[in-house]
Amino acid sequence: GLRGEGHGEHARAGQGIRLICDRALPGGAWNFGNRAMFGATCPPQLASTGFALLALHAKDAAYARNAAGALAEKGCRHLRHALTRVRAPRSLAWGLMGLEAWQQRPAEGDDWLAESFAWIRRNRANPLDLAQLMLAAHRRTLDLLGVGVLQEGVA
Repeated sequence: GLRGEGHGEHARAGQGIRLICDRALPGGAWNFGNRAMFGATCPPQLASTGFALLALHAKDAAYARNAAGALAEKGCRHLRHALTRVRAPRSLAWGLMGLEAWQQRPAEGDDWLAESFAWIRRNRANPLDLAQLMLAAHRRTLDLLGVGVLQEGVA
């Protein structure tokens, strides 16, 4: 958010990035809290990983090559694999948006969204599920959220 408003160099922006990086799981994904509880690694959550990727999004190739970018690449790898079998609206939507920010949204993503929309129609899921899927389906969502995508060669 701070980067989107032109305050990316503010100390709080750096603190936020460090916190997100600190909470990354060893396998390259995120959950909703700490990495471990009671001595066991917590399982990754797809929506949390998508949120983290949006927060760590790269505005240029140099940023993508730093430590946060390396973590984001692991998160993208995790999502690309895990989303192939997930149609839960929240997980799918935020996972696809996280991948989109890093220009790694799978071509099948639209088909997955259609399957999730169909499930919502059959099961009358709540409106929040529908809203999240609609956000993920719209190609301008990242622009509207102020998140931009990785652009090679931009400094």
